[in-house]
Amino acid sequence: MAQVYLIARRAEVQNGSVMVTDLFPNESQRNTAIDPVGAGPIYVRQIDLGVKGKYRAILSTTANVISFARESRGLVAFLIKNVEAGGANGDALTVAEATIGANLILAEVRDGNALPAIAINGILTNINVGGAGTDIEANSTVSELIRVLSGETYIVKAGSTVEDANGNFVPDVNASAGFQNDVRHPVDGDSSWVLSAQGGVLSGLKSNQNVKVGFAGVLTTDPIVTVYNADGSLFV
Repeated sequence: MAQVYLIARRAEVQNGSVMVTDLFPNESQRNTAIDPVGAGPIYVRQIDLGVKGKYRAILSTTANVISFARESRGLVAFLIKNVEAGGANGDALTVAEATIGANLILAEVRDGNALPAIAINGILTNINVGGAGTDIEANSTVSELIRVLSGETYIVKAGSTVEDANGNFVPDVNASAGFQNDVRHPVDGDSSWVLSAQGGVLSGLKSNQNVKVGFAGVLTTDPIVTVYNADGSLFV
């Protein structure tokens, strides 16, 4: 079993309100002397776009060099820091472009669609004028984007440069360093999450809901969670 990530499909999911409890070993029940590291429970986290509050992305320009004016978090910051607009020797995405891209990517999640590199690149290319050739995997990976979508905190430090004085994108040589590892994911190679997805708690969360019962007051059949593979495809 390859690595997968649980992403909140519905906007009504609040952090801490939904969790997968039938993974072995459960952290609260495991015998620390003989059991492996706890696989559960896993709390489903809402996606942080990073468009509000004190950690939303703000860029500054000094001597034509563009950098983050303050510490920023979320999907918008991730896209600005890791996606080169237009491919080789392109510029950085603006805050406005990254915000549009983040919302379009979120819309795909809400619809339960796969997010392979080709789909992500299509979204980002369309919102960037002259952005043909945008490549999510040039400086980061789809799996890192999926981690952000799963609610894991991603931080870009204040002063991080994204475009040099000649208008060229400055790649992040260590994109993974921004992750805070504050979300528990299904363990790569573990089988308990597969069993949960086939007929347990996770199966119920990723299946169509009873429209008469609803979830958080919303009466739709939309699943609560989507399970994504690390390459952006859907686990079914």
